[in-house]
Amino acid sequence: MLRAHRDNDGEWWLDRMGVGVYPPRWADGKCRTHDLNELEPEIADRLAKLLFLDPGQSLPEVGRRIDEKTFWIFYDE
Repeated sequence: MLRAHRDNDGEWWLDRMGVGVYPPRWADGKCRTHDLNELEPEIADRLAKLLFLDPGQSLPEVGRRIDEKTFWIFYDE
């Protein structure tokens, strides 16, 4: 799982530290960006899908939109 947050300036912050980041390849990469296209395609695609959800909703094998600015990105093999 990977936590992502979008601040008031539209910048994305990805929490790539800690034992909860899975798969391990998600621990590497940009931690801050204004453009989803600068992220790995797998992560950018999942975030783009989650942007269409209302807070509290989930997409199986994609993630969950926690609130207006916070997202959890899931990984299932």
